[in-house]
Amino acid sequence: MKKLFFTFLVFSTYLFSEPSAFSAGDLSVSEPYGLTPNEKLLLKNIDTVKHLRRDKNVINSDVDQLKSDLEGFRSVMNGLTQSKHKTDKLLKKMLETQDALEVSSLEHKNSLSTLDSNVTALISLQNKNYEKIKANFKSFDERLSLLENNYVSKKSFDALQLELTQFRTLITNEFKKLNGSSTKKSEKKPEEKSVEAIYQEGRVALKAKKYKTAATRFMRSIELKHKPASSHFYAGEAYYYQKRYSKAVSFYKESYSRYKKGRYNARLFLHMGISLDKLGKKSKAKTIFKTLIKKYPKSSYAKQAKKYL
Repeated sequence: MKKLFFTFLVFSTYLFSEPSAFSAGDLSVSEPYGLTPNEKLLLKNIDTVKHLRRDKNVINSDVDQLKSDLEGFRSVMNGLTQSKHKTDKLLKKMLETQDALEVSSLEHKNSLSTLDSNVTALISLQNKNYEKIKANFKSFDERLSLLENNYVSKKSFDALQLELTQFRTLITNEFKKLNGSSTKKSEKKPEEKSVEAIYQEGRVALKAKKYKTAATRFMRSIELKHKPASSHFYAGEAYYYQKRYSKAVSFYKESYSRYKKGRYNARLFLHMGISLDKLGKKSKAKTIFKTLIKKYPKSSYAKQAKKYL
């Protein structure tokens, strides 16, 4: 490039050193003429230099544009790098969250499995208890039926007792005739209190809160088979107020088995339920209370029974 420029200067000097009258060989005009071969070569070199300068300017402009584009590209790359870092962090966090969710899901499944096992066991236990309760009620019902079938009404019993007394009197008279003692006066034995009197004494003692005396009287009434249903009920009451709940329950059951329409049955159910509750038999007690509420919903005893449910 420097050599070409030097040659151009030499030829320029030479050209201007030889002026022409008719401007021949003037390289400064737009269309020079009368050029020598060297001048033509010089003119060509001048054009080449001009083109080279233009190309240099274009190249410099392109280089500046490339530099600008490179800076933009670097800026974009930096943005992409930052985005990549953010994306990597987000992806890492998502993976950690996914792992935590998998662990939580597994724990949840295990909890559900345990709960399902517990519920199944509870249902099985309830079914077994239900079957036991059904069996107990069936046995109790069979006993009640048996007692009902063997129950003798007071009227029939009194008639039977009268026949037996008459038979005993007849036998006694026959023996007296055989022994020749019919003419002797028999000594009168002190008469025993009537069964009804014993029964009434028991009721009076019960009202006076003399529960031991009342229990004794009603036990005697039961032995003499006098009013068996009510005698058993009042005997149960005497033991109930003495807090002898087990005996009270047995007498209540016997009373109800003998007569299911007793006017005292609402109180019987209430005191039997309370007795069972005191004995720790909560389930059976609730069954008795529910029966009381169902059978005698308007009674004061039903209202008391609701407090135990």
